[in-house]
Amino acid sequence: MLAFKLSNLHLLPLLLGTSLAEILTPFGDTASDGALKYQPVLDFDKDSCYQTAAIGTDYRVNAGIGPNLAPPRPPGTGPGIPRAAGTDEEQVVFAANVTDADSEFGVRSTHGPYIPFGCHDKDRLEHSQTYVRERCNHGWCAYLYGYYFEVDQGPGNAHRHDWEHVIVWTLNDQVFFVSWSAHGDYTTHHSSTVRFEGTHAKIVYHLGSGGTHSLRKPEAKDDEIENDMGRWWRAPLVSLENMPCDFNRKLLNNEWGSAHSDLNKLGEKLGKWMPWDARNNEKFDPWEPKLPSWANRG
Repeated sequence: MLAFKLSNLHLLPLLLGTSLAEILTPFGDTASDGALKYQPVLDFDKDSCYQTAAIGTDYRVNAGIGPNLAPPRPPGTGPGIPRAAGTDEEQVVFAANVTDADSEFGVRSTHGPYIPFGCHDKDRLEHSQTYVRERCNHGWCAYLYGYYFEVDQGPGNAHRHDWEHVIVWTLNDQVFFVSWSAHGDYTTHHSSTVRFEGTHAKIVYHLGSGGTHSLRKPEAKDDEIENDMGRWWRAPLVSLENMPCDFNRKLLNNEWGSAHSDLNKLGEKLGKWMPWDARNNEKFDPWEPKLPSWANRG
């Protein structure tokens, strides 16, 4: 087994370069004026990965990061006492994450607990991308924004890749409701209860009580920004309606493992989670206008 000391941490990039997801080059903004106007701004708790590009300008898809690269520590093992690792890579990453702040509940990196090496690095945020699809009729517009993360790791569960989503519901060009996801389910609140930066709803990606990561509505204290950019973050926004079919098919048909993108289920998700007002007053239709050829599931 590889003998690796903390004094040799500068060698980590060489040892792990082929094990961590490669940083992809994102596209610039391609979204509609409405999608850009209402794009949420995000912050990321220190125990969470940053969003990043799911597919690059060369159409390569992000391979993600395996959660085994930063395995949780069994109860009873203290700081500086790494458990036996299954692979040399695992031992290297574990050693890199050991700090005096370690607890019995898991590995704590320099950013927070349960963070695999690399996914909370600033370069992820610098190469981030947000994806959107929209549907407008009967005065309503629904904008479904998708956020990709390379891994979801916590004390309760871990898997390569994570997708979370926000739906912004506007009526006559005003935000009325905001919905945010947690592993496929959504919570919807009236806009009066959501914090905004101008026309942009504020949302936080965090480690939830269920032991995995999801989105949440921020509180006033969340204006103390935690991400490396020091501000509520808006990544370049790609509208799938404005991208080539080959791009959309590659993004939407990729196998994301335990993670699921709602971007290829727009009509289904809007139909299930639309606010009562949109459904019963103005009769918003989640399936109109007609679907493009690449959106085989809505």
